[in-house]
Amino acid sequence: KGKEGKRKGKGNQKRESYTEPRTSTPELRQTTLSVTPKQEQNVLLEEIRKLRLEQREMKSELKRDMQDLHAEMRADYKKEMKDLKDSIKTLQEEARSAITKVGQLETDFVELQGNLHWEREKEMDERALLEMKMRENSLKIRGLREEREEKLRQTFIPIFAKILNIEEQKMDWEIDKISRVGSIKNRKSTLPRDIVITCVKKSTKEAILHYSARNEITINGQRVTIYRDIPIRILQKRREYNFLTSFLREQAIQYRWARLQGLSFRYQTKWFVINSVDEAKEFMRKLGKEDTQKGDPPPEGEIPEDLEGERELHK
Repeated sequence: KGKEGKRKGKGNQKRESYTEPRTSTPELRQTTLSVTPKQEQNVLLEEIRKLRLEQREMKSELKRDMQDLHAEMRADYKKEMKDLKDSIKTLQEEARSAITKVGQLETDFVELQGNLHWEREKEMDERALLEMKMRENSLKIRGLREEREEKLRQTFIPIFAKILNIEEQKMDWEIDKISRVGSIKNRKSTLPRDIVITCVKKSTKEAILHYSARNEITINGQRVTIYRDIPIRILQKRREYNFLTSFLREQAIQYRWARLQGLSFRYQTKWFVINSVDEAKEFMRKLGKEDTQKGDPPPEGEIPEDLEGERELHK
């Protein structure tokens, strides 16, 4: 009974809580599903708002991407420009270094040329001094017409014996060699070739020179001139002092040549030694003589020098 009473009680409770569901009418369902134009407009506006929002987000994202791209491009550009500047700087430094090296090479080349020129000049000077030593007993005679099968020794021995007032046989002993300078085949001038006379002693040569400086010498009706036999290089160096020697001759001042170049003399009780052309010009400048052009040739009475050059004994 107790169990049945409980079941009955529960059954009553279920029956009491049951409610019959409502059934909606067709009019109510139609009202619930229908959308008004305003609602549609709101929906469209919402969609447009969402699209605009998405568009703004896309624009923002695109802008960020563009900014990132620009920043990356600027960074790459700056890096490339820096690399380019570094490369240009390196090239400029290399160019400056190359220019410096070229300049140094040019300096070294000029210095080498100067050294070679100095060595060549020194060698030529030494050769000229050696020739001067070998010719210290020689004379050069100019102006005697050439003859076929001429016998120069027989021509000059009597003349020199008379000049020195000695016997012809002794004079013949004093003369070592007499010959024309150069070869007839190689001649380019119509003038007679010079004659070189080599004496045994230097004193014999000097005696003939001093006589010819004060007296006219005529051979076979021809006036001849006697010169010292000096190497052409030394003559060329001495020619550069003509402006000074001309002045000294005008002042009747005797001077002495140095072995290679330069000269010495006494002027107004003072002894001067001139070792270079620059020193000679400075001496003339101090005297107020600015004209240092080529001077006049030696006058009559002074022992002349062959300033026209010389020709070798054998060609």
